[in-house]
Amino acid sequence: NDEDESKSKESRKSKLRNQYFGFIYQFHHLIPEFTALENVMMPLLVRNQSITECRKKSAGILEKIGMHHRLNHKPNELSGGECQRVAIARALVTEPQFILADEPTGNLDPKASTNIFNQFMELRDTAGSGLILVTHDQTLAEKMSMVYRLDGGILVRK
Repeated sequence: NDEDESKSKESRKSKLRNQYFGFIYQFHHLIPEFTALENVMMPLLVRNQSITECRKKSAGILEKIGMHHRLNHKPNELSGGECQRVAIARALVTEPQFILADEPTGNLDPKASTNIFNQFMELRDTAGSGLILVTHDQTLAEKMSMVYRLDGGILVRK
């Protein structure tokens, strides 16, 4: 929106992050006391959406990534790959304009990785979302429209 947000108050920055960005961290950072469904609902709840709508949307995205059978499980009851898929669902549930992903498929098997990549591309195609992805997975990197490599501390376009 052509505004310099670097000097904005922290509350405004938080609101902008929630409104426009989906973050996927290398480590899932799920809230341990919450179920998979509740963790995915959080960004929507912060937006003051109705509980019913939050549940419906969150359950839908969890189903798309193959986690519908684990909705009511807490992170300590999930595998590392399942926790990562919940974290990815949490980032995608708001249909963000930008997805920032740090090793999003690092804990996933090849089938789950392909499914997640397809979800990224579907969001790009339907919502026009941009994706910045950091990965060591060459197969995943080769599917991107633009690739940069870090070579001796210098960012180089491949």
